[in-house]
Amino acid sequence: MEPTGAAKGRAAVFEAAAGFVEWLSQKCLQRSRGLKRLAELWSRDEGQDSAEYAMMAAVLLVILIGVMQQIGSNANTVFSQVASEIQ
Repeated sequence: MEPTGAAKGRAAVFEAAAGFVEWLSQKCLQRSRGLKRLAELWSRDEGQDSAEYAMMAAVLLVILIGVMQQIGSNANTVFSQVASEIQ
């Protein structure tokens, strides 16, 4: 006996639902793998972060500015002394 129209419709719905569940489980599995990989990358303490590099660059910049100001004031003093001796 062949299934009626309603039975065929229910079978098609169940088949579509099964396909959707399969697709959804694959997507969840892929996302789970991606989240697991992200967690592994996040938990590693190897190497230095860009924040640490930025902090080092900021400290070096402050030191460099201080040294340049000191050199500039010393150079100004030397040139002033040379100029006064020349006159």
